[in-house]
Amino acid sequence: MRSTARFFAALLTLSFLLIVQSGAAQALPSRVKVELFSSRKVATGTSEAMGLLGPVQILEPCVLGLGEGRYSIELAGDGLCISRPTLYSRSKPLISGAPRIVLAPVKSTIQIPDPGDYRKPRSYRGTVTITRGAGNKLLIINDVDTRSYITSCVGSESLPSFRPEALKAQAVLSTTLLERSYRGKPIPDSTEEQSYLGATSERADVKAAVDSVFGQELFYAGRPIDVFFCSTCGGTTARPDIFGGQVQEGRYPYLKEITCNYCKGSPFYKDLVKEIGAAEFLKKAGCVLPRVEVERLGRPSQVSVTKAGHKSSMDGYQFWLLLGKSFGWGFVPSTRYSIELAPDVIKFVSRGCGHGVGLCQWGADGQARAGRGYKEILSFYFPGTTLKTPSR
Repeated sequence: MRSTARFFAALLTLSFLLIVQSGAAQALPSRVKVELFSSRKVATGTSEAMGLLGPVQILEPCVLGLGEGRYSIELAGDGLCISRPTLYSRSKPLISGAPRIVLAPVKSTIQIPDPGDYRKPRSYRGTVTITRGAGNKLLIINDVDTRSYITSCVGSESLPSFRPEALKAQAVLSTTLLERSYRGKPIPDSTEEQSYLGATSERADVKAAVDSVFGQELFYAGRPIDVFFCSTCGGTTARPDIFGGQVQEGRYPYLKEITCNYCKGSPFYKDLVKEIGAAEFLKKAGCVLPRVEVERLGRPSQVSVTKAGHKSSMDGYQFWLLLGKSFGWGFVPSTRYSIELAPDVIKFVSRGCGHGVGLCQWGADGQARAGRGYKEILSFYFPGTTLKTPSR
């Protein structure tokens, strides 16, 4: 079982929007290029370095094996360098001035410490290529086989307690999303696409689930569906117009508001109450007096705010994103929320985790525990769809 902090972070990882553009079925690629640590930021005016754990094989700019130990790859002048830091100093570079560095595993995976916590290395299959990116940022690309990618995504987007049929449903959605969105260019490893933590998130139950449904995708009217999923719907799933703007009539006939009584096991199913002083809210969010003007089944679609004495309106989803960016994603973790104003205090009451559209991951697990198979689970959240294994 994960620690409370990691458990909460993992649940929030499940919560963000996954949307891909409409299109006909494409061949599922045999390999995928993924940008690692894509959501990290580098302070303005600084250069970035990444850690590396040996043993590892360097393929470019020369063939060189690195033994056990810690190494550093960083920008140096117009190129990249690899060095082996000691406790008190940095050693002479083993490689310098390289336009790019390509790594391959000596064993089964390449070990790269998480930039946010060097005590927690991530493991990656395939090769890793490092080049100079924009804004003094290292561009780190993992080239990995598709089955390993999907296995990692399912493991990254689930908890160890989730039942096999829920994992199978997630695997089908992960495969469908990959086929719809991947066109050869690197995709992010964050929830902007779908969470990918490398081989670190592989588990035996996930591998078995992926293997049993590998290649299956969810179709509607002859096309792979647009994929949406969230952590916890909180009792009712949402329509895609929760994201704001006009949704073309009939574009998502398989996405409906569905009563879901299966996610009650989620820690986010109960109401979460957060209070904040009006002055602090103004300082961090840049506005005051937020009021829900229009809502549907507990999810605001229009919120009014006051900035510099002027009242304006924004859609409920954008206001929810503002709350997440200003106060952290755990402050109001769901688009299902209400706002109560009191003198000098603003109270938010939310239920669920994420946008609420499509498959509810805790609900899928609840259905699996109730004896439903992955086909029934997918049909419940995406009515009218069919499972197919497109010819390759």
